[in-house]
Amino acid sequence: MRLPIIAALACLSLAALAAQDEEEETLNLRDPFARHAQTENARLEKELEGSWMMMTYHHPGTLIDPADAKGFLIFSDGYLSLTLQARQKSQGFFTERTEYTIQAGAYRYRVSEGRLLQTVGIIGFSNSNPGGDLDFRSVILPEEYQILLTKGLLTLTCPDGRSFRFRRMERTAFPENAVDHLYRLRGAAGEGVDEEDR
Repeated sequence: MRLPIIAALACLSLAALAAQDEEEETLNLRDPFARHAQTENARLEKELEGSWMMMTYHHPGTLIDPADAKGFLIFSDGYLSLTLQARQKSQGFFTERTEYTIQAGAYRYRVSEGRLLQTVGIIGFSNSNPGGDLDFRSVILPEEYQILLTKGLLTLTCPDGRSFRFRRMERTAFPENAVDHLYRLRGAAGEGVDEEDR
């Protein structure tokens, strides 16, 4: 009968932890500094919502051409979607070659004290390893970044000094050239094109 006893103890422990968390939250709400921090965090989380295009990537001690690093970031309802791609030229035995690095994933996120973006991965993949092999990761360790948000520009800085700068993307119409291309494909497949759909 060990399992029921252990289960009961676990339930009691969880209940005690929940009560402790609720008590700490109540105390925090009474603290004006804590209330201000919570309000600021909520404001930042709301301002982060939306889509962001990476403009530059900075790595200490390495000069990176903005054209060689691209990225896209979407914040929505506590979830974050990230895609990064980069290229770097290196010298082979006889000729110069280009190496490509990619990383993408889905994360949970929150804004914590001190304007820190904290993330933990849900699923993702990357080839950022010595062999350059595509590595699928079902568990991605928590990370945090310092947030600087001003006038539609977002800078995320890692503890090791790396930083990513993004520009907010505004909602725009679907590209007309893409629409034309899709209708041409539909016509080539023998399907009729209804002008009212254009």
